[in-house]
Amino acid sequence: MNAQTKTRLPAWLAVQTKPAGEYRAMTEMQRMAIPVYMPQYRHEYRHHRSKAWITKNFPLFLGYVFTPAHDVKWGALNSCDGLVRNGVLCDVEGKPVPIPGEDIKDIKDAEEKGVFDKLREHGLRLKPGEGVTVLEGAFSGADAELVTAKSVNSVRVLLSMFGGKVVATGPVAKIEKKG
Repeated sequence: MNAQTKTRLPAWLAVQTKPAGEYRAMTEMQRMAIPVYMPQYRHEYRHHRSKAWITKNFPLFLGYVFTPAHDVKWGALNSCDGLVRNGVLCDVEGKPVPIPGEDIKDIKDAEEKGVFDKLREHGLRLKPGEGVTVLEGAFSGADAELVTAKSVNSVRVLLSMFGGKVVATGPVAKIEKKG
């Protein structure tokens, strides 16, 4: 399929929110039945006191949410809490700047794949069948194949030993992805 026969996706508009008002603006726009998209990324961090790992969502574009350019309800948009009045991103002539639908689709696809996420690497991100290396214990340095990773304390791997495959179980901290 060449570029001329490819169907074009509808354009979108960037709408400016009040400082730290992205979630409030998104909720208000949804309440008023205005289609809205706010790209987000996940950030995983360790709580300073409890040491528990916490994952939170954050807006990818601070100060902006997106709405389809066609059928914009200007009156409802201007009365939304959390948005800057007349906050649609405009050019120097005051005309709204359309964002190609293909760009928004690319952002959505990347968001679904976790491209923007800031997550720690740990064994639960491994998939069955992936090659791993044992880091500690009697089998240190041995290559293995991941069977299951049910939790950080229960990982099963297949080790090649004695002319066959042997199942071993241990914590995820004792293996790493072959790279």
